[in-house]
Amino acid sequence: MKQPLVKRITASVAGALVALSAATLAMGPPGGDHDPARMLRHMSERLELTDDQRDQAEAIMQAGKTESGADRQRLRELRGELMAMESAFDPDAARKAADEIGEITSRMVYRYASTYAEFYALLTDEQRAELEQLKEERGERRQDRWRKHHE
Repeated sequence: MKQPLVKRITASVAGALVALSAATLAMGPPGGDHDPARMLRHMSERLELTDDQRDQAEAIMQAGKTESGADRQRLRELRGELMAMESAFDPDAARKAADEIGEITSRMVYRYASTYAEFYALLTDEQRAELEQLKEERGERRQDRWRKHHE
């Protein structure tokens, strides 16, 4: 009789942890370190964007930020609700929050991909090649950090 209860509690805790992980991932780096303006300045320099391209890219990024503002706020609220359950865990409420986090995360991932595609469409073939090089370099740096962290 105790076995099914233990399994349900374990599954609920695991579900809450997954939900918290998804919310954290969707909200971006801790402390709000993600700075789109800094990223745009860096991309403008590296890709040698024209003034027109830079203005269009800024408008695209601002629209994406505006559209995702309410979702980011709701994710913070949901994460707070889940964290508040530490002493009185409610599996039904946690599952509902996790489902909502999944929906919001899905919208945000789609919005990011759409925004990126709009930005990519602004670029010339040469700029796209340079962007691919930048992405490759970033991936290598991430792998190096991952290896150092996991050694």
